[in-house]
Amino acid sequence: GHENADSGRLMSIESLKEQVRRHEQKEKWQKALDQYSKAIAQLVEDYQPDTGLYNRVGDLCVRVGNLDAAIEAYGQAVEFFHKVFALDINFADVTERLRKLR
Repeated sequence: GHENADSGRLMSIESLKEQVRRHEQKEKWQKALDQYSKAIAQLVEDYQPDTGLYNRVGDLCVRVGNLDAAIEAYGQAVEFFHKVFALDINFADVTERLRKLR
């Protein structure tokens, strides 16, 4: 049934995150970014945006020197925060990162 399909998709997100962590440990930032992009595309398709993923993408973009992409990723994180949480502990943190980049 339907539930199995869902849990299968969730597993794939978790395994994507796991792959990303491995890339990060080896400091393969671009590979990690590519994996994050896949994870985000999948979550958006499932209407389950994960602000944490956008945050990590922003951090990685800063690391590889792609500040425009970082601003976009943090911006999307902030957008989702507004939609999902009226107040969140990480919100100030992300807003601060955005301010520094701009």
